[in-house]
Amino acid sequence: MGVFQKKNVNRFRRVYPGIRKSPRYEDPVKVEAGYIDIVNDNSGSFNYTLDYNEIPSITATPVDTVGGGEVNVNLYISTVTKLAVEIKTSDNITGRIYLQVVGF
Repeated sequence: MGVFQKKNVNRFRRVYPGIRKSPRYEDPVKVEAGYIDIVNDNSGSFNYTLDYNEIPSITATPVDTVGGGEVNVNLYISTVTKLAVEIKTSDNITGRIYLQVVGF
């Protein structure tokens, strides 16, 4: 004696849209990295090597090049434009600030 099973055919049907949409391409993202050397000061600036249409996003990380690694300061961006960025620290440091610049 066989067992009758119901099969839901809608589960296995593939539905394709009636109108195919053409692909949309985004502008390529521009990414660059650099650094600012600071010697016993609390500010520094970096000029971009790429041209940006908008103001880019900046990520900054301080490193103590003299003492061996960590720097106990806060970084903040005082000025950012399409051409350059100026970064200030909460205290005078001797070290390097590594930057990542991402924009369109």
